Order: sequence, then structure tokens, then C-alpha cells
Amino acid sequence: MDIQSIMHPDCDVSLRLVSDADFAVFFAIYGDPEVMRHIGRTLDESQARSYLQQTLLVHQDKQPKYLTWVIENVSDGEAVGLVGAHWQQPALRNEVDVGVMILANWRRQKKAHQAKALLINQLIRQPEIEQVVVRCWVDNLAAMEANAGLGLKKGQRYVDRKTGQLCQQWHTQDPLSLVPKSGTFWC
Repeated sequence: MDIQSIMHPDCDVSLRLVSDADFAVFFAIYGDPEVMRHIGRTLDESQARSYLQQTLLVHQDKQPKYLTWVIENVSDGEAVGLVGAHWQQPALRNEVDVGVMILANWRRQKKAHQAKALLINQLIRQPEIEQVVVRCWVDNLAAMEANAGLGLKKGQRYVDRKTGQLCQQWHTQDPLSLVPKSGTFWC
């Protein structure tokens, strides 16, 4: 899959694959304990730089196990967060996880919601993808509400092996559940 950028004229955000020039937003996300409190541990500057370099290398794989996009505000091009796709089974590629991380000053402005909708709509149009999965900690009420608002179906709850947190799985109800039926796009 070669999706360098994703946009739609009705959306306030656009997505572009992360590059080496995006270290500032990458570190702002991964280095912020508030942003990471429902995701995992924070990274120091050196760890974030190393992880960005690893991400850029993974992007070069023929079938990358994950892809990361910068979420940009359309009106001014400012980076507002990151959104990613992760294949649990990279060789199979029929199921992909989507996750979003938004900078604190851009929360509650629907930017994360729009970015997730843009990416999910793009992914489910790929012929090999049968289902998009979103996972969040049960105590992340904003993410739980956002996933329901996207029309995702609640799946199983499970305990994350790395963090010990109780998580909720959400998924597309069928391969076309988020593709607009009227021909208009929603964000």
C-alpha cells in the first residue's frame, strides 16, 4: 500500500506520512505524559529520535508492519497529532489496527475524530483489508465515545499484556461500514 497523503475537501485535516522533518511533533506526542497516559510510556528525546528513525525504516518495507501519518490542520498546515495503521499479522494484511494521538492543545476540536475517519475510509477501500480494528483503554472515555461516534462496533474486552490495562476492541461492522453510501464524505 502506497498512501503518501490522504485528504478530502470536506475535512479540516489532512494526513501525510511522517518524515524525518517531523521530529518536533513526534517528540511532542511521545514525550508528553498527558498524551501518553492512555497509550503507554513516554519517551525521552533520544528514544523518540530513535523510534522515528525506526518508523522511517519500517515505512520503506515492501509490506510495512505499520505506517504513521502526521495529522495537519488544513487551514494553516500545523501538525496536530499522529495517526497510524498497524498490521498485527503483516503477511496476512486483511486486518489492520488504527490509532490516533493528538496534541493537548488540539483536543476536543474533532481533529482526531476526522483523522481516524479519513484513515479508516482509505484503509477499507484497499482490496486486501477486510476489517479495521481500533483499540483503547476502557478508562479512556473520550476514545470510547469517539469510536462509538464513528459507527464502530464494540468487540471484546481484554487485558493488554504490556500495560495490564483493561482495553476495548472496536471494529468495522463489515468491509464497507464507513464508506459513505450517499456519495458524500463525512468527517
